[in-house]
Amino acid sequence: MIERISVDGLTLAFRRAGDQGNPCLVLLHGWPQTGLAWEGVLPDLGQDFYALAFDLPGVGDSEGAPQSSEKTAIANVILSAAEPASGKRTIVAGYDIGGMPWSTTIADPRIWHFAFHAVPDLPELLVASHECAYFDFFYNLMAGDPRYASGEPS
Repeated sequence: MIERISVDGLTLAFRRAGDQGNPCLVLLHGWPQTGLAWEGVLPDLGQDFYALAFDLPGVGDSEGAPQSSEKTAIANVILSAAEPASGKRTIVAGYDIGGMPWSTTIADPRIWHFAFHAVPDLPELLVASHECAYFDFFYNLMAGDPRYASGEPS
């Protein structure tokens, strides 16, 4: 079911699944899609998260455009919409244009690596000979249950 929320003079359409007491997972679609792209996984994600799948501003059933198309403006609109929709302890997942606002705008240890990997040759230089520790950091940080990301055969 599509719901709508007004924020900063815009109306954002979204779908939701899960309990509002769970950590909030904001799902952002790519181009040329809408939040409907998440429909097949939204119920499953709702078992562990309070999942919100937004239509980005000006796309799908959302109406209006932010005052600026800068990544920070779009990120602020989405975060402002997640809060009144009862999103707490928010985690953002997106792909294509849905992931772009977060790569440069939010100081979050789960996504700092986007900017890090944009610097030519630096990641390879600093991570060389420490690949396991580097990837273990992300697997442990992002795993719902780090025991499942141990690297040990099950």
